[in-house]
Amino acid sequence: MTRLVGLLAGVVLLVLAAPAATAAEQGGERMLSYVVHAEVGADGTVAVTERIRYHFDEPRHGIFRFIPLYYPLDAHDARTLEIDGDTATMDGRPVPFVRDEEASGADENWILRVGDEHREITGDHDYQLGYRIRGLLNAPAGRPELFWNALGKDSKVPVDHAEVTVTAPGPIDRVRCVVGARGTPCAVARVEGNTARFAADGIEALSAVTVTAALPDGVTVPPPIVRAKRDYVSMFWDNLRHPGRESGIPGLAVAGTVALFALGAVVLGVAFYRGRDRYFAGVIPGLLPDHPSKAPQKRRLFAQREAAAVRFDPPDKVPPALCGVIMRKKADRHAVSAAVTDLAVRGHLTVTQLPKGFRIARTGEGDGVVAGYESGILGALGGPVTLRRRRKDGMGFRHALGQLPGRLMDEAVHRRWFVRDPRRNTFRKYGGALLFLSVFALIWLFDQGLAWFWVPFTLTVLVLLMLPSRWLVGRTAVGSAMLAQVLDFRRYIETAEAERLAAEERQAIFNRYLPYAQAFGLAEHWTRKFAAVGAAEPSGWYQGPSDRPVMFDSYPAFASTVDSSPISVSSSTGSSSGWSGGSSGFSSSSSGGGDGGGGGGAGSW
Repeated sequence: MTRLVGLLAGVVLLVLAAPAATAAEQGGERMLSYVVHAEVGADGTVAVTERIRYHFDEPRHGIFRFIPLYYPLDAHDARTLEIDGDTATMDGRPVPFVRDEEASGADENWILRVGDEHREITGDHDYQLGYRIRGLLNAPAGRPELFWNALGKDSKVPVDHAEVTVTAPGPIDRVRCVVGARGTPCAVARVEGNTARFAADGIEALSAVTVTAALPDGVTVPPPIVRAKRDYVSMFWDNLRHPGRESGIPGLAVAGTVALFALGAVVLGVAFYRGRDRYFAGVIPGLLPDHPSKAPQKRRLFAQREAAAVRFDPPDKVPPALCGVIMRKKADRHAVSAAVTDLAVRGHLTVTQLPKGFRIARTGEGDGVVAGYESGILGALGGPVTLRRRRKDGMGFRHALGQLPGRLMDEAVHRRWFVRDPRRNTFRKYGGALLFLSVFALIWLFDQGLAWFWVPFTLTVLVLLMLPSRWLVGRTAVGSAMLAQVLDFRRYIETAEAERLAAEERQAIFNRYLPYAQAFGLAEHWTRKFAAVGAAEPSGWYQGPSDRPVMFDSYPAFASTVDSSPISVSSSTGSSSGWSGGSSGFSSSSSGGGDGGGGGGAGSW
């Protein structure tokens, strides 16, 4: 019984303590309310009035308000805001205020500091700020729009309650309001004729309130004021003549930084050298010595040898898909299409053209042994599969095509064509750890005033981390010999003259070499040549819309369908939008708060 009474007493204490805890959480510096009114003029100017009720939990001089003056127009330029007409009051009376142009970040932000530096205040106070903004409006698809961070994502304190009112010189069509990076909808977002009203509660620090209002056509949206680009050429020459003068850095420190950059260049040069192809010294390109493991080898420092001869037959024991792999150090869409076409030409598959796609079926026959990387494709064809370019049918077959690039690369690595697997950047195993450890060195360098020494090291590591791994992996001497054979045969595909071949050989050669042409990216070129002499006809593996063989002019459509079919085992997608007449706040890419113009934040000083 005693335990039960004690438990009940504990529950009662928790219940009574909850309001007190909530009240404590509500303490601390904050905006009790943030009420802003924006009046959009017909000339595109926006007059803003902010009413802020601010709670100071300790003595301070007043508040500050800042707004970024630039925000992205495209990848290179930024839209510029012009802000003027500053006014400020506190508790309904005039108060000292100044546009602070000496503060950190003043070259990028409009900063208004409100309060008396000789007086400190505490408790709750009401502020009213006023200003005008030009350049805030945008016009996606030619329609005027206010896409605005009414409260910026850099505000230092939470806001208990926020209200935003937008008026326009005509009816507002539609509105939208979100809070925070996740784009939580505001509690209120409605239109009343020429006025849009928005409201939200419990806004955390560093969370934006972004409102969007579709304005009437009568509002003029002037062309954006683009931030002028700096004269980098003059800056470069000035730094050469007077190193470090512009930034106040001693010339010796600049020389040390340059030396570190040179060291980084040496590291990158060594990585480049280690990634060059090897080849057999004193051996005609394309031939293998009797004992490859004992033959002398050298590194080719620059581009791989261009094809100098013409090879009339495909490379020995190198299927079409692998020709593309040895050329480009990767299995791309041309290699995938070449593998499917090669199976069809050898009689393992049939392709039938349909009105809106292609049907692929396994024959159960075929010439030659099926390679390991081909077995997955055939295994996925338990029955005929219909492929359409824009539809997700035949998922099992598409998945098999998605796995094919990895299997092709496995086969090339197994044949020892590359020094190591071109898909793996071994530096990435250690680069991330090096960057992490370098942060401790950065802390020390920063304390010594030598933080710029960290930049060359970081750039060198980042370059090695971000370079495609195949750029850092060279071919073995055997791989270089195979590449030479492939390049020589590619020269034949490029230069062959179908009209000079015997008439009875044209169709056989066209079909036999078509997969190779596709691996080389020359399928259309090869098909056009043989179509000119009436020999671009499939030998039984392809059926057109009628029962008779047809000119193979529909081949590009089939190849394009196969190219678009693979489903990779892992993939990621992303999107970005730039300023083309202005990004719209109604677009799906603007789902989070903080994407609009204006914004910034507030705090105390």
